[in-house]
Amino acid sequence: MSPTRLREIYALAQSRGINPYRYEELPELIRAIQRAEGNSPCFATFTAIECCEHGCRWRAECLMLAGKSPQNIH
Repeated sequence: MSPTRLREIYALAQSRGINPYRYEELPELIRAIQRAEGNSPCFATFTAIECCEHGCRWRAECLMLAGKSPQNIH
């Protein structure tokens, strides 16, 4: 993940009232953001294999981590 993308994620976390520096792993931070936004905290979990959240801001990155192509997941 690029440094620019990391800065964007940290800024998003802070805008949601989350201290991004308390999370050791990026997936944990992203799941905290998902919870704060009222979404299922499923980033980089087993549910990514069967992802139906087509509007999720994290979908493409999550599926890449799961080794799937976003175009091939329905």
